Order: sequence, then structure tokens, then C-alpha cells
Amino acid sequence: MAAFRTLTIKSRCKLEVQLNYLVVRAEEEKRVLLDEIATLIIANVQCSMTAAAISKLMDHGVKIIFCDSKWNPQGEVVPYHQYHAPLQALKKQLSWTSETRGLVWQAIVKAKLTRQAMVLQRKRVNDVADLILSYADQVEPDDATNREGLGAKIYFEALFNLGFNRRNSMDQRNVYLDYGYSIILSAINRAISSSGYLLQLGIHHRGETNPFNFGCDLVEPLRPFVDAKFLDFELNDDNYKQYMKGVLGDTVGINGRTAILSNAIDDYVQTIFYALNKNNPSDCQFIYFSER
Repeated sequence: MAAFRTLTIKSRCKLEVQLNYLVVRAEEEKRVLLDEIATLIIANVQCSMTAAAISKLMDHGVKIIFCDSKWNPQGEVVPYHQYHAPLQALKKQLSWTSETRGLVWQAIVKAKLTRQAMVLQRKRVNDVADLILSYADQVEPDDATNREGLGAKIYFEALFNLGFNRRNSMDQRNVYLDYGYSIILSAINRAISSSGYLLQLGIHHRGETNPFNFGCDLVEPLRPFVDAKFLDFELNDDNYKQYMKGVLGDTVGINGRTAILSNAIDDYVQTIFYALNKNNPSDCQFIYFSER
């Protein structure tokens, strides 16, 4: 039986291997058959495991991804002999043409602008929402005319007030938004890394010092979900982390069904891979707001 599960460890625990099972010792003990695990993501820095456990996991071909304190992938352990998926994924990633990347980025920007318009419609700022929707219709491959940037300026000013600047680190609203964005970005980064693709190689973002270029590409259509969360609550310095952490549990829609955002992200990321690998941007399935 081929391994098929991506197992994410989010809470403080101790991991052991006993009788071909991974044993998760926390408040409740859980066991997972090693042969079912394709990727193990350690998303809590307070999780401990022995070298013997790591060796046994590698014997079963399990890829282990370690995350930092912000839940972003920091490094990984890949067995030399049993695990071939990273090489296959890298070959695919390097084969993506500039034309295909540009068309997928066009689809991503359109999706982002459309969802920004939905946030404004909820706030009943329909005139700006209509203008942003018109920008969405004008997006060219690789967003050559920067409809994303034009939309962002009027979007945030309509969302908050004239003169609002996303680069102003002294504005606490930016602190709250950035925290929410980072939570979604880390979930996307984990989904990308667990599939064997390199986070550094983006389709549009190409920063040489950015370890998460690919994740920064894919997070763009999901930023409005954080913006909507911001509008739903009276945030302050004491509660914003609590509320923003809940964004991954919000109910959303994808491909005609409802799901919680963390699960929908996994599906969304896979459709982006499929679109890039098959040179067919129409295969992208974007997450949308569910009915309230």
C-alpha cells in the first residue's frame, strides 16, 4: 500500500515509534501506521522526537518537515533511497514556461481582485467594488498593467479610510492584518513543501532573499479572507491573535462544496500545481466566500 497521509503535528507532544506505528504522546495518545504516512509536518517547536524515531520514519520513506515558531517550513529530512517525489516535483517546477506562469498569475490576480470586491460589497461600498471588478476584467498575463496594484490602493482606502497605507508599520491595523496573512501563508507554505515543490521558486515573486516566493504567489487570493475577518470583530492588541488564528477554521467554498479554510487550502494548492504542470490555467480552483 502506498503512503497517502500528510500528518501535521500542531500541539506540544512527544513522538515515538513502536511496532510500525508513530505514537503521538500528548493529552491524548494517538497512533498512526507508518506505512500510511507520506509526509510528517512538525508545526510546533515544542514537539520532541529521538534520532531513532527519525531513522525509523525514514526507513518507511516518510518525509519530515520542521517548522519554525511562525509555523513556516524551516527545513526537512528526506530519506535518500526511498523518496523520489522531490526530484519529480523539482523537474516539473523547472519546466514551467514563462507563458504558463504568466497565465496562472493572471488567474490569481483576477481571483484576488474579485474577492476584494466581495469584501467591499459586504461593507456596502459598491461603487469601489464595481471599479475593482472592472480591473479584474482588465488583468493581462503576468498582470503586465498592474491591475493588482491599482486595485489595492483604492481597496484599502475604501476599507479603512483615505490615506491608509499598508506600509505604515505604526498603524496597528497593519499589525493585525499582517498576523492574519502570515497564518494563511504558513498553511500554504506547508501545503507546497509537503508536495515536494521548492518554496523559493515562485511564478511571479522572485525575491532572492525571500524563502517563500511560491507561497507569496499563492496567498494573494486569500488575503481578502483575513480582511473580512478584520471587519467581523473589534480587534485590539489583546485579542487580535486569538481571532486571526481562527481564520483557518472558517467555512469557505471551493469547487462547488464547502470546507474549512485549512482543508480548502490543500485542495487549492493542488489545483495550482495541476494547472502549471498541464499548462492549463483554467484548472485553477480558487477558494470563495461561503454564504453567511
